[in-house]
Amino acid sequence: MDVYITGSNAYMLLGELATLISGRYIKIEMLPLSFKEYCVAQTENKKSLRETFNDYLRFGSFPYIAQLERSDVEVTPFTDGIYNTILVKDVAKMEGITDIALLESIVRFVASSIALYQQKK
Repeated sequence: MDVYITGSNAYMLLGELATLISGRYIKIEMLPLSFKEYCVAQTENKKSLRETFNDYLRFGSFPYIAQLERSDVEVTPFTDGIYNTILVKDVAKMEGITDIALLESIVRFVASSIALYQQKK
């Protein structure tokens, strides 16, 4: 049996489960694709480099997204699922946050602030 524990639910390892699997796991670090890796994954892409870069920025760089037809119809349910699982279900539940609308407003503000900070550098 394989059990995969991601960063969003790694808090499960704080209790008894950590003792049970101690010494019997392999840690695999996963990062989003770099733009170069994203381009390599686009083997059948007929778009210009600029269009590919715009897709990379717009739809994200998760490896699974590189396999999809980059359109809102395919990518949005995938990214919404990740967002809702990590932020709404895991973080809100773990931290006891009940005002989800406020949490989402804070996340939007922080995300937009990061983009503005990067532009000023």
